[in-house]
Amino acid sequence: MAINVDAKDRLRWALHTQGGQEVILVSASGQSIRFSEEDVRSMGLAAGGVGGMRLKRGDRVVSAHVVDPGGELATITELGYAKRTGLDQYSSQGRNGGGIVTHKVSSRTGKVAAAYLLPAQGVESLIVLQEKGDVKLVETEAVPQMGRGVMGKQVTLAASANRVAAVKAAAAALTADDIAAGVVEQTVAPPGFLRPFRLRTAGTAIRQLRRPSHPAVPKPVQYLQKRRDRRDARKRAVSKPVRLPLRPPAGAAQESRRDAAGTASKGGDGAAA
Repeated sequence: MAINVDAKDRLRWALHTQGGQEVILVSASGQSIRFSEEDVRSMGLAAGGVGGMRLKRGDRVVSAHVVDPGGELATITELGYAKRTGLDQYSSQGRNGGGIVTHKVSSRTGKVAAAYLLPAQGVESLIVLQEKGDVKLVETEAVPQMGRGVMGKQVTLAASANRVAAVKAAAAALTADDIAAGVVEQTVAPPGFLRPFRLRTAGTAIRQLRRPSHPAVPKPVQYLQKRRDRRDARKRAVSKPVRLPLRPPAGAAQESRRDAAGTASKGGDGAAA
């Protein structure tokens, strides 16, 4: 056991610090908080920890990173609106506060889906993963550098049925042509997954490992296709019931009476003989 969590809580990040560093948390409602690791006192394995960020009802933490003073914080919403902001705009606070605005969210942008801390040396491109398995490569330069309280710019097309689920840094040699050709495998660890899983691009189904229950759990394409095939097979196997007429067809009663009369006459002739 690494930490004791409540029934409705989940352990989603474990950060390695070197002492004297700071941590920044980002929530789905667009809030963020930056505090020193010294504010979190050392505890035993069975302890439940201390509050890092005070969340409102329905809110949740979507990102946790160790602060690089010269870096930038890139945030992206569920509907593909992204921006990057220098960490010098995030003042250090005490832990367990409500934080400050890091991304302005609305019905147009959706909630903040993920955030990634860009180091000072920079990252050439980012991989954006959507719920249905779509993978988009976004150049870092295409993500505008803006202040904290803005909506950002839409850098990838996303809909309510296929929202953004995660964002990670791409390998230096990875290009959009590689993703289109399907010759590259990129290991990505979306928030909340117990272990990384591999994305094989160019239409190949995603092999996804289980993770804790989450409102935005992406289901693998292969699993959905198999479920549809089983449903179609059940529909074909069930034959349609045959409906019998409620009353006999016209003329059937007369034929039945004639047959009965013929049988009776034959019986009478046999008795007379």
